[in-house]
Amino acid sequence: MTSAAGQDVVRGAHLPVYGEMDISLDTLPLTGGTTACEALWRAAPVTTLAGTSLYERISHSLFNNCGLADLSTTTVDAFVARAVDLAADRRRLPDWRANGRGAIIGGPLGDQRQFAEDFYRPATAAP
Repeated sequence: MTSAAGQDVVRGAHLPVYGEMDISLDTLPLTGGTTACEALWRAAPVTTLAGTSLYERISHSLFNNCGLADLSTTTVDAFVARAVDLAADRRRLPDWRANGRGAIIGGPLGDQRQFAEDFYRPATAAP
C-alpha cells in the first residue's frame, strides 16, 4: 500500500512504538477506538475522556468491557489527573506491561462466542 505522499505503508509498523510509551492519551473529542484498543493490546496504559455522543464514548465502552473503567474519565480535570497519575506511577508500568493484554483476553471482549451472541441477539430480535 502507498500513502498519498507516495511512501510505502506497512500495516502495523507502528505497533512496537506502544512498548516505548509510558502512557497513551486518547484523542479528543473523537475517541480513538482502534488506537485505544491497540494501546491496551500492546500493554501501554491509556486514558480517555468520555463525552455524551457515540463517537466520544467508543474507548469508554472498550475500557468498561475490559474491566478498566478507572481509565475512563468524564471531565477534563479528571482526564488530566488520571494521565498524571498514570505517568507518575512507575511501579504500575511493569505490571501493566506484563498483564495489560489480559484485560482484553479475560474480559467480555476476549470471550468471542459470548461477544458474538451478545452482538447478534438484539439484531436478530429486531422486527
